[in-house]
Amino acid sequence: MTIHATKPQDAIIFVGNGLWNDINGATPVGGYVVEFEPTEVELLSFTINNSNVPGGRPVIGKITLTSFAPTGGAKVMLSNTNSAAMVPATVTVPAGAKTATFTIATKPVATAQQGSITALYNTATDSAFLEVRPIRIKLVTLAPNVVVGGTATQGLVILEAPAFTDTFVTLTSSDSKATVPVRIKIAAGQFYRSFDVNTFAVGRNKTITISATTISATTNGATESATLILYAQ
Repeated sequence: MTIHATKPQDAIIFVGNGLWNDINGATPVGGYVVEFEPTEVELLSFTINNSNVPGGRPVIGKITLTSFAPTGGAKVMLSNTNSAAMVPATVTVPAGAKTATFTIATKPVATAQQGSITALYNTATDSAFLEVRPIRIKLVTLAPNVVVGGTATQGLVILEAPAFTDTFVTLTSSDSKATVPVRIKIAAGQFYRSFDVNTFAVGRNKTITISATTISATTNGATESATLILYAQ
């Protein structure tokens, strides 16, 4: 008599000649032989490490199978509806492995681009949503941010990723007692730029807001601010 199983890593317990027996592999016990049938491998999941990224930043995709890939590997088909993402046509999970990762490149965009990436293996599919958006300002800082009126200080605009084209940033001050350049340029390949802040004497302490707004086609008007405190002499 032959007993068929699908999990060779597990012991199979059955009654043979009136006794309980553990069988691993195709070892005959009491006239019984265990033959292992290959398990049907399917796609378990497809995920990405970030569903919302600035254009130009890569995304990592991960394929997970229900079991180990067969000899020759498991070739997973990929399709994509996001025009700002570059996705390979296939990804192969190596033989004996359950997972594979791959890189999804993205390109700079003027407006957010949304879409789904779908993985297919055998009859199973899974999808992940991806939004590729313009680069934003990450931070505006002032150092020092507390000064006596009439003392100059310095500001810094930091993007969340290097600029892909020359990026212009407009600067504004909420009070005429602190002045900033009308605009500064962050050159392509750079992700920050400093600027001077000139202040004037004040009769009483003042809190002033210094704001930076991107105006490049690839940064879409994102604004960040920093607070400057002026002390009276």
